[in-house]
Amino acid sequence: MHYGFDHNKFYIDIPSCTRPVGNMREESDQCARDLAAKSNKLLLCISSGLDSQSVLHSFATQGIPIETAFLYMPGFNDNEYQHLKIVDKKYGINTQIIDMDPATIIDELIEEDHQTGIHRLFLMQKRFVSCLPDSSDIVQIIHDPSITVIDGVPHYSVNLHSTEIEKDRAFNLLNRSGKHFFFGDSSEFRYSIYNDPVFRNVVKTLNYTNNNGIKKHLFSISDGDRWDFYIKPLIYGQYWKDELIYFPKFTGHENIPKMQRPFRSDLHVVNIPYTELLLHLGSINGTTNRYYE
Repeated sequence: MHYGFDHNKFYIDIPSCTRPVGNMREESDQCARDLAAKSNKLLLCISSGLDSQSVLHSFATQGIPIETAFLYMPGFNDNEYQHLKIVDKKYGINTQIIDMDPATIIDELIEEDHQTGIHRLFLMQKRFVSCLPDSSDIVQIIHDPSITVIDGVPHYSVNLHSTEIEKDRAFNLLNRSGKHFFFGDSSEFRYSIYNDPVFRNVVKTLNYTNNNGIKKHLFSISDGDRWDFYIKPLIYGQYWKDELIYFPKFTGHENIPKMQRPFRSDLHVVNIPYTELLLHLGSINGTTNRYYE
């Protein structure tokens, strides 16, 4: 996704699709082929989660060689590390393990957070990438669509501190000879998710899930967690079936002392009506629309 500022106004550029779009699995395979055409020294940063497994599956089942690396934080993501060993065995790979103790660098990350405005979590990811071979072309995964309801209308929402943009800003601080790519950063892949029947039905029922009284009185769930825990597994199950391993969801960074601070979601925000975005992406006319905050 291309983004920037024009006369102090934040914008994002979104090109339409350039061809008919397949389902999420088909577009994942296409993304792997596209990246392989750009580089023969790809290094995929993975976990044992569904996103990582599906991307690894796309490379492995098409015979595309790729190296892998994992950020291991002992005492914080041990479950993920154990699950990764199972994934390694399944695909016959040997993931490079980078050990990092967040407690020893958290104060430095906080200071850099204050200086750059980039969340310390992504600055830790930057530290992780800096430990990888300088000439490797790093592949990170983005699969987190953000739909919010504004005045009863679903909107695609992105801002200066959205995950993929904040990660990109963090990685751009590195002086590496290798490139960095975001897997899934194509209009076709995005459209395969936004136009998926499961996703469309979720959007249709947002008023129910956001405003029902049970949720308000008993529990609350963020848009990101709703996607991660409930929507995403249904879509993966639909297309990958039992070819992935559905480990219980773990992350690891939540319990790192001083790592957590609120993510800014109210600064330089671009909101695009969901139906408008679908129409643009699906137009297949090769145009790029610029959307401003």
